[in-house]
Amino acid sequence: MAMEGGATAGTDFSQRIEAGEQLPGDELETVLTDNLRAVMESTGAAMRILDLEFNVVVENDAMTELGGVDAEESEAIKCYDQFCNPEVCGTGNCTLKQIVDGGTDEIRAEVEKESYDGRVIPTELVVKPIRNEAGDVVAISETFHDISDRKRATGSIKRAVDELKASSEDVAQNSQDISDQATAQLEAVTEVSEEVASLSATVEEIAATADEVQSISTRARAEAEEGATEAEETIEIMSEIEAAADEVTSDIRELNESIQQIDEWST
Repeated sequence: MAMEGGATAGTDFSQRIEAGEQLPGDELETVLTDNLRAVMESTGAAMRILDLEFNVVVENDAMTELGGVDAEESEAIKCYDQFCNPEVCGTGNCTLKQIVDGGTDEIRAEVEKESYDGRVIPTELVVKPIRNEAGDVVAISETFHDISDRKRATGSIKRAVDELKASSEDVAQNSQDISDQATAQLEAVTEVSEEVASLSATVEEIAATADEVQSISTRARAEAEEGATEAEETIEIMSEIEAAADEVTSDIRELNESIQQIDEWST
């Protein structure tokens, strides 16, 4: 049955290799074992192999640098001396214990480790068992990738996101403040508009009253002018009456004098 795959699935890309020597499987295994260190160095990661007594049996140069000390085949420096996390080492989270006693086939985790010289290093850890022909675990391999740069970059991104979030919240708050201010200003403008409208009505009332007063004043002036004319005529008539009264009084006075004289003559 043909196997499904990509565009190149099923294509034979093998070719003749001129140099080197093709070995049987058992001989190749021996060579690989003898050249284990070279294989470990080729990975580019920090690697070490631990026995069941927490001893570092083999380590590559990257592990020596990352751990801060050469722990290979040193009975004085255990794996947890070279590279330790108190929340892992000596607990049920110990990778050696999980692999050997727990039967775990592989462990992948991010964990901070403190080196022999006191550096705290964030790492990405991969742990696998090493078995003998009977299938028993005789050792484990630990591979560490220093992820300090990735952590710093992630931290920078997180800080940038937090700052952006804070800025967004500030913008939202400022927008709300501006909206509140705009609402307050609109209410103030509305109130002023209402007052202006009221004042306008008052002005119109005052203007109407002024017009009425002006009309009354005009009528009063006309009546006053008419009354003044009549008053002048009345004064003239009164003057004439007073003059006539004076003449009558004078006549009466003369008449009285004449009567007195007649009385005197009679006696």
